[in-house]
Amino acid sequence: MQWAVKMGWHQTLFLHWKVDPDTIRQALPRNLDPDFHGGFGWIGLVVFEMTRVRHRWLPVLPGMHAYPEINVRTYCKKREKHGIYFFSLDTPEPLTRLGGSRRYHLPYRKRQIRFQKESAHQVSVQSYRADEQLDLDVRYCGTGLPPEDKHTELITWTSERYHLFSVNPTGDLFHGEVHHPEWPVENVTFSLSCNRLLQRFGIIHQPADLAHYSRGVDTFAAPLKAIRD
Repeated sequence: MQWAVKMGWHQTLFLHWKVDPDTIRQALPRNLDPDFHGGFGWIGLVVFEMTRVRHRWLPVLPGMHAYPEINVRTYCKKREKHGIYFFSLDTPEPLTRLGGSRRYHLPYRKRQIRFQKESAHQVSVQSYRADEQLDLDVRYCGTGLPPEDKHTELITWTSERYHLFSVNPTGDLFHGEVHHPEWPVENVTFSLSCNRLLQRFGIIHQPADLAHYSRGVDTFAAPLKAIRD
């Protein structure tokens, strides 16, 4: 794979909620097929720190060494490629928002995010809109213990995705490859005291159906390619 962007995804919290399959069908672009597990669609909320982001042939630019990101996603497929579709990606970092929106057609949004490392694997995160309304308040800590066997298959299904899909403003579908080692995963303890990011899916106070933590992986992303129907 000829990569275009290299980045680290570290101190990562994965939270997932199962939803009615029709919720995913209605939310996805018409030219993508939903991907289900256990008869349900799945909405993911992923919180992490991006590290040492750089484009091919360029060094790490100032401001790109470490910054937070929060994304909301689901799982889909197209022509036997099983991948991820993002509903939102929030970060305070302006170059990432600009490049991700223009080159990858991803729905980046400007947010003020406090990402505090309280210990080696304990993190506190608060995300605010421009009007200072709190969108997300979560604290989490990896336990160092492996997830229960009953969750292993679903964790792999949600985590080991090596394709992303996006749609440009005129509705054209694009696909990009993503390469990284298998996520090292462990159990997580967390406290989610505010979550307004999933309201469009009817998820407000419901507890997550799946939660895990990863210390992170280094990732390579290829340029997008158009998919013709």
